[in-house]
Amino acid sequence: GYPGDGTDGTGTVPDDGGDGGGGGGNPDNDGDGDGVPDATDNCPNAFNPGQADTDGDGLGDACDPPPPPQCDISVVGPDTLRNETSASYTLSPGGTNVVWEVVATPDMVVVDTPLTGSSISLTALDAAGVFTVRVSADRNALRCTAVLEVRIVKVDIVGPMIQDMFPRKQWLDIGHWGDDRTATELTGYTPGPDGLLINGLLINSVPTTFIDSDPDRFMIRVVDDAANADATAKDTIEAGLETLLATGQTDDDQTMLTLTEAGADTGEFLSEPLLLVSPDLPIGDQPDDDVAVWSVVADGFVPDDATDDRTHRATIDGSVRATYNTGTQTLSREAPVSQRQPVEARRVLRVRIRIHLEPYNEPFGLSRDPNAIPTLGGYKGLRAENGVLVVKTYNVGIDDTSVGARDGWFTFLDVNNNDRHDPGEPSEPYWDMSRTHGDPNNSFRRGDHGPNDMGDGW
Repeated sequence: GYPGDGTDGTGTVPDDGGDGGGGGGNPDNDGDGDGVPDATDNCPNAFNPGQADTDGDGLGDACDPPPPPQCDISVVGPDTLRNETSASYTLSPGGTNVVWEVVATPDMVVVDTPLTGSSISLTALDAAGVFTVRVSADRNALRCTAVLEVRIVKVDIVGPMIQDMFPRKQWLDIGHWGDDRTATELTGYTPGPDGLLINGLLINSVPTTFIDSDPDRFMIRVVDDAANADATAKDTIEAGLETLLATGQTDDDQTMLTLTEAGADTGEFLSEPLLLVSPDLPIGDQPDDDVAVWSVVADGFVPDDATDDRTHRATIDGSVRATYNTGTQTLSREAPVSQRQPVEARRVLRVRIRIHLEPYNEPFGLSRDPNAIPTLGGYKGLRAENGVLVVKTYNVGIDDTSVGARDGWFTFLDVNNNDRHDPGEPSEPYWDMSRTHGDPNNSFRRGDHGPNDMGDGW
């Protein structure tokens, strides 16, 4: 070394003993090398630069002992079922020596699979209430148990009460708009005092409307104890109703209905009586009807498609769907329109109607050109007598310019002599009502518009 250079003459800086006086130790005293001095490190023997201490016990997570084995199994499946539906329940995440138990009264549930294995299937019966699904399994060296409470809610489409019961409708029929009290009384509009007509007017007000007496009326019924919010009063809930086409597409849009509890603390809720109506009523925008029916719950007349609407458009090939939202799930029930089984009751009758203006508005008869060459069949007339179609032949004078004016017969020129009015044969004016079915933009065809107008003739 050199004098004055701070060395001891050997070229080496003298050791001052360091911070521990021990010669050569770690100047930061950080045994695990995580950048935190041992004096403040919450886990000095494990690398944990973040110093995480989840449980706040002063000992870092890196030094905490491993957690003891835990039971972390659960039952996975719906906690709400509609009556008469099936469901599956699965053990999650898994285990061995699995044993299931379903705690329910015999009228509530049927178990469809063995009570061992990773899952079970069961069917809710026609009941309402709560049952328990319990599973036990070995997991993490422990015997573990998990429990799920399941609620059954009844959602039904029912008919009028019979012997203190509301029978479920296996199918629905389009309403008669009246009460058919006997086999010979099928008008649907029976005169008062107990019928549906008072002074010639249809009953549509409190306390009873025409729907309330129609034999095809139906109601939505929900039994849900959880909806019984006030044990001292009649609660209300909402349910939806829509009709479907044969394709499954929506026909009449869903309408929300108010269901009123049958009695305080019963948990049984009913809609007002409802009615299906024909889709063919001639309304411009094709709603289901043009009658605003009186509703007790709405305290007034309810127009088409408004909340608590009581009439709903349907077709004989369609179906009706009722829905109820429990708060966690939406439950539904469907019923077909018209009986399908065991007897097929659907029938379609197509009727062709012509309104002949004779003798009410046909003062001129069928025009005739005296100079025209006579046809094979000549001029003929048709009309019904005692349910039988009768034909007659006119004796036309040589100078007659019209035939059949105001004589009560439908007069036409029978060009091909077959005693019927065929396409293109001139005739007195008529209305062919069958020509515009499904075409609201076209009025009924009248008169003779050429060979393609008459279709299949008379």
